Amino acid sequence: MLKTTTETLSSHLNGIAIADLPQSFQDAVDITRRLGIRYLWIDSLCIIQDCKKDWDSEAQRMAEIYESSHVTIAATDSLNGDGGCYRRPTKELNHDAI
Repeated sequence: MLKTTTETLSSHLNGIAIADLPQSFQDAVDITRRLGIRYLWIDSLCIIQDCKKDWDSEAQRMAEIYESSHVTIAATDSLNGDGGCYRRPTKELNHDAI
């Protein structure tokens, strides 16, 4: 799972290519763009994961962050970050072959 750490912070501040994001994050970017929402909060990218000071600071703000959001995206049907937010069609069955 892609995350921000003290080691990756400076490169993440310069930007993260969408293609480098797991599918669920890519879908979240797509959803927010389609809705015309300018900002997207993803905990594992917005909180420095290996910095206790940042975790303590941001954890205190979590209720405010989610309370003030326009929408909360949850990829509840996904087993992990690669599963995506959208249901993708399964391979079509050949109804003639039985």
